[in-house]
Amino acid sequence: DAIRFDQAFVNSSWTRPSFASILSGRLASSHGVMSKSDALPDAVTTMPEALKAAGYTTGGYATNFNVAPYFNFHQGFDEYVYLEPEFVLGADDASAKLLLMQFIRQRVEKMRAMQGEVLPGTAYQDAETVNAALVSWVDRQAATPWFLFVGYMDPHDPYFAHPYDGSGYARAAHQHPDPSEAPALSALYDGEISYWDRELGKLIDALQARGLYDELTIIVTSDHGEEFNEHGGFWHGTTLYDEQVRVPLLVKLPQARRGGTVVRHWVQSIDLMPTVLKLVDAPVPEGVQGGDLFTGTDVVYAEESHEGNVLESVRELDGTDEYKLITANRDNPRGLAPVELYRVDLDPNERENLAKSSPDRVRMATKALLEQRALAHEDAVAADSVELDEDVAAHLEAIGYIER
Repeated sequence: DAIRFDQAFVNSSWTRPSFASILSGRLASSHGVMSKSDALPDAVTTMPEALKAAGYTTGGYATNFNVAPYFNFHQGFDEYVYLEPEFVLGADDASAKLLLMQFIRQRVEKMRAMQGEVLPGTAYQDAETVNAALVSWVDRQAATPWFLFVGYMDPHDPYFAHPYDGSGYARAAHQHPDPSEAPALSALYDGEISYWDRELGKLIDALQARGLYDELTIIVTSDHGEEFNEHGGFWHGTTLYDEQVRVPLLVKLPQARRGGTVVRHWVQSIDLMPTVLKLVDAPVPEGVQGGDLFTGTDVVYAEESHEGNVLESVRELDGTDEYKLITANRDNPRGLAPVELYRVDLDPNERENLAKSSPDRVRMATKALLEQRALAHEDAVAADSVELDEDVAAHLEAIGYIER
């Protein structure tokens, strides 16, 4: 029923800046959310704010603490719920927030994870739990138009088998896996994708049973990819190679218009907000930098600036040839080369660095990168900074975003 976009890219390779770009239509330097302490600034107009102004009821559900209300991602929603993970050792929510209980819980969960025991629900709520909340929200809506945003965590570490067999793998306990573990981790990840796919099917069944599905626009995408040693590392948020920035994108229109179509032009996360607003005839706010998913773009830009990484990439066309330039600060923690150039239409796995052999092409791509950087800084706003106290740090550590 959906249109499939085969060349979709995020503008950052970890959750918080990527979600901010999806919800604002702005590049990371424009919305300002780039570091672990950054919160979405009020000065940025979000997709739910624009839809609310157009008469829509807006709801949101999140399972990743990076986009919890603590970081202001509830901005513009009539109702926005962060679904807390379960607490262990018999503690309820209130008592678990006591420092001693938090300390014990963190240590027990980390010890279990180091032994390969990852308990479902202790880091995030799974898709089945999320779907129950979504269906309940939908059932409470009146006849007015509505917009529902959901951030599933599956597939995401901690990984565990479906059905659960007592085993799993958590980044919090294994920040630097052995390369030999890549096939097993990739298989766990694939299993989580299959599980989520089945749960999405159940959600669609529920929408069809309520007579809603045919009239809905449904967009499915991701905020980042995942690395399994393709370039010598794991996880995400540390490079701008395609395994971390190329993502799925499916758009199901009302009455499944154009369903089954495969689109091969380039699109990026910042295109989602203006496309959604255009589909419902709502005005696009000032400051939005994205375009239309259905026309695509000739240039894709991504950036990171956190935890010692200062990375940029630009993908551009030279006729029908496709090039990608990646730059990195010289003291970056992954030891990435300062300049990398790939002919990605011929080398999609980004193996042959052409930077030294093609200096003219590097200069041309650098010009495009600088133009995109300038665009990213147009009308830029500063992110709000929040405190990463013990409770916040514990949430982020559980899903692999802080190493302590």
